[in-house]
Amino acid sequence: MFKIEGANTIGLCRIYCRSYTLDVDQNTMQRIVKKLGGEEIMPSLAEKLIKQDKQQGKQDVLIRLLRRKFGLSSSDEKMIRSVTDESKLDATAEAVLDAISRRGI
Repeated sequence: MFKIEGANTIGLCRIYCRSYTLDVDQNTMQRIVKKLGGEEIMPSLAEKLIKQDKQQGKQDVLIRLLRRKFGLSSSDEKMIRSVTDESKLDATAEAVLDAISRRGI
């Protein structure tokens, strides 16, 4: 599979998202895909976007749990948003359920 790295990633994501949301006709989309390097880009890009959405969802759940149970500062929320390891987000969310205080997390 073709991997996309570096500054190009953001530009390619924007092109992909615009193409998806603007209801681009099939011929135009095929030209975009060909120009970007072939059909392998789109599945890998879609997979990356799905993973980012899943990660953001886990961050959202953890933020809601902490906010509801203990309160949450904006700096704590920023720190949670910086965590990209899904297993850490899952483990922390489970710890919140059993925690009596913030120290137990």
